[in-house]
Amino acid sequence: SPWWQGLGTVLVASMLVTSLVMGGRSLGWLQSWELNAWDALSDLRPSEPPDRRLLLVKINELDVRQLNEYPINNEDLLRVLKKIDQYNPRLIGINLALYPAREPGRQALIEYLQDHDRVISVCNAGEDDRPQDIIYPLPGVSSSFLGFTDLTYDEFSQNNPVRRHLLKTRRSHPCNTNSSFSYKLALKYLEEEGYTESKTSNKQIEIGNQVIPRVNSNSGGYQVRGKNIEDFDGYQTLINYRQSNPIAEERNVAEILDGSINTELHDLVRDRIVLIGNENIGTNFYSTPNLRLSHVDVNAHLTSQIISAVLDERPLITWWSQGQEALWIWIWSSIGSLVAWLTKKSFIFTLGIAIAAGSILVIGFVFLINGVWIPTIPAILALILTGLGILFYKEAYV
Repeated sequence: SPWWQGLGTVLVASMLVTSLVMGGRSLGWLQSWELNAWDALSDLRPSEPPDRRLLLVKINELDVRQLNEYPINNEDLLRVLKKIDQYNPRLIGINLALYPAREPGRQALIEYLQDHDRVISVCNAGEDDRPQDIIYPLPGVSSSFLGFTDLTYDEFSQNNPVRRHLLKTRRSHPCNTNSSFSYKLALKYLEEEGYTESKTSNKQIEIGNQVIPRVNSNSGGYQVRGKNIEDFDGYQTLINYRQSNPIAEERNVAEILDGSINTELHDLVRDRIVLIGNENIGTNFYSTPNLRLSHVDVNAHLTSQIISAVLDERPLITWWSQGQEALWIWIWSSIGSLVAWLTKKSFIFTLGIAIAAGSILVIGFVFLINGVWIPTIPAILALILTGLGILFYKEAYV
C-alpha cells in the first residue's frame, strides 16, 4: 500500500507519546535525567579565558600554617585590605565570615569597613537551609556594603550541586540586605560603567539591555514538586559557569603580606574586583555541575556571569516556553514514528533512530553554547517510544 496511508497512524502515535512524555515530565519523572544531561553537555563546551576583571586572593593551607591561625584574624585581614587598597582596585569583596566578637583588631576592622565604600563584606541569611551557618553582619556596617552569601543547592540531585544563582530575596533574615554578595559586586561594578538596574514589564531584572532570566520550579528541565518548591523563592537565575579553571588569576594571602609579589600587584589589582576568601580547606567545597569549588570560586563565577552578560554579551541561560518544548518533542516523536513506518529492516530502523538521537544531542549542545537549555532527554525518549510503538503496530496489524 502507498506509504502515505499510514500518516494518520503516525500522527496519532506521535501526539499520544508527546502527551505521555510531557505528562511524565511535569510530574518530575525526567528531572534528574535532564539535569544530568545539562551537566554533561555543559562540560563539553569550549574553554574560555579567565575573567581579567577579577583577582582571587585565597587563604590556603600553607597560609594557615604560616600564620598559625584559621580563620584569619582581624589584624591580618586588615593588613591585607590596606595592602590591596594601595593599588586602586575597583572593588574588594570579603568572602569571609567576620565574627563581631573576635578580638584583637575588631574595632579597627569595623572602622575600615565604615570608611571605605569600595569594600563589600558578607553575612549569611540562612537562605540555604543551613541555619548553623548563619553569619551576622558586623555592627555599624551599612547594608549598602553588605551582601548575603547563601548559595542555592539542588538537594534533589546527587551531591547537592549549585546550579542556580540567588540574586535577591524578600524574606526577613539576619542580614540587613536583600541582595546577594556576588550580585552586589557585579551591580556596583556595572554602575561605574554607566549601567543601572531596572525591571521589565513582567518584573524581570534588566541591566542595560540585558534581561536576567528568572528561573522557577518548572523552568527548563526543572519540574520540582512538594516542599522543594520553596528552594525557588527569591529572584534566581541559572548559572552559566565560565569554562575556565581557575575562573581568574589567583594569589594567596601570604604572598600579599610578605611582599613577594609587590612588583606584580599594580597590574594584578588596579581596576579589578578583588575577592578574598578561603581555598578548599578540609571538606570546605561546593559541588557544581562539573567541578568542586571553594565558596569564593563559586561567588567569582556568579559575579563574572552577570558582568560578562552585560559588557560582553556572554549568554545567560534561558529556556523555551512549555508550548515550544511540546512542539519540539512532538517533532521528534513524529520523526521516530516516520522512521519506523518507512523502514523494513530492523538495522535501518536502529540506525535511523540512533542518528536522530545523536542529532538531538548535537542541536541541544549548540543551543546550550548560545545560552538556551532545550529538552534533549524528553525528545530522545519520545523519538524512541514512538518508533518502537509504530514498529510493534506494523508487526501486529500491517
